[in-house]
Amino acid sequence: MARKLHPLALGASYAGALLGAGFLSGREIVQFFTIYGRAGLLGILFSTIGFSYLGWAILEKGSAHATSNYHALIQRTLGAGVAKMAAGFIFLLLLGVATVAVAGGAAVVKEMLGMEGFGALGSTLFAVALLLILGPGGLATLNLLLLPALLLAAVSLVDSLSSQGSPYVLITTLPAGMGGPWFLSALLYLSYNSILAMGFLAALAERTGSTRERAAAGISGGLALGALLLLADLALLSRYPETLSQEIPMLWLITDLWIGPVPRLAYSLLLWGGLLGTAAAATYALGKNLAHRRESPLLWSLAALLLAALLAPIGFTRLIATVYPIAGALGLLLLIPLALAPHYR
Repeated sequence: MARKLHPLALGASYAGALLGAGFLSGREIVQFFTIYGRAGLLGILFSTIGFSYLGWAILEKGSAHATSNYHALIQRTLGAGVAKMAAGFIFLLLLGVATVAVAGGAAVVKEMLGMEGFGALGSTLFAVALLLILGPGGLATLNLLLLPALLLAAVSLVDSLSSQGSPYVLITTLPAGMGGPWFLSALLYLSYNSILAMGFLAALAERTGSTRERAAAGISGGLALGALLLLADLALLSRYPETLSQEIPMLWLITDLWIGPVPRLAYSLLLWGGLLGTAAAATYALGKNLAHRRESPLLWSLAALLLAALLAPIGFTRLIATVYPIAGALGLLLLIPLALAPHYR
């Protein structure tokens, strides 16, 4: 019997699984929300509701169907035919997400400590492997430490950047942005994150107790993501349009605002922690799906991590550009039917 996780710990793990790569760098937020100015705030509201419902729905359906991996969840919810077609794509996309996170983690270590070659990659692999060995409890502990620190940093950043006197004045004086299909952008953002969310939460559904606990986990994770999205977007909008051209907008903001190496090093450490959590979540989901009933998923997870490390030299930026659009398209095809499917067949 799998050990139960506290709903807030599970919610933190859910939020933390999606923090790596473009989220903490600010690149995703600029692309999907900041370019739409004030309208992007509506997109964030939509995404927050979507993440909250999606988290609860996956946990509830996974528990109702007694699944322990994403393939079983899709098979028992949407049918064997859909599961068979989607399984290979989901495997490749989760492996791609893990590779993006590992490559990003190595790049951050290189930036922070000046390590070259295997030193940067090896330290990241060691940290992710340790998280996998500790299991879901270790990942929950990481995110219970990481999320409050990120929220505090985001609040401090918005407060320092804002010259307005109240949140209402701040929001009403935000730039209008470029306009356009903000709803479609928010839906695409939700959809490509849904692949990792589905893979990770399906593997943890057996660690929940009641419907109330699953709802609390899904909603708390969605709200945490929404809060971070909102604060980061407000900070990025305060320096619009300069933030649009920055490769790592959040790090640029912090470096520009707070002089000295300490703020940059502190945020780099938070970014590294988020990338570790994402890599661990993706490889844990892969391990749970690859392991047979009596096998430990740990060895399969470590094997997936090793494969991600071999692919990491492709490059962080190139991987994001390749993996995420495909994940968005597949996520959109699975997200709506999975969310609307009944709990029982």
